[in-house]
Amino acid sequence: MDIYFYDLNERAQEAVLQEAGIKSAEDANWDVYPLAVIDFENIRYENATEIVNEIRDWDNKTTKEEILEELKTRVERREIVQELYDYIEENWECFESSTR
Repeated sequence: MDIYFYDLNERAQEAVLQEAGIKSAEDANWDVYPLAVIDFENIRYENATEIVNEIRDWDNKTTKEEILEELKTRVERREIVQELYDYIEENWECFESSTR
């Protein structure tokens, strides 16, 4: 998701310009290029990896079944959202090879 300078309200625009030490969005090419890019897929992956590693390290769960069971418990306790559980389950191969 791209966030452009002109997506910000006037107050936020002024704060960004002041912090950047410039007078206009054009000075930084923010009239053409995004001010920020949010990679939600990467954020989901990093959050999921952190949780899977935490379960492995702190709860001594190592198999896919044990980890998914712990995740279900955390969903029930509202410690994580169902969507994160679903993401981990659907993409398990990524976590199996990229986590410790």
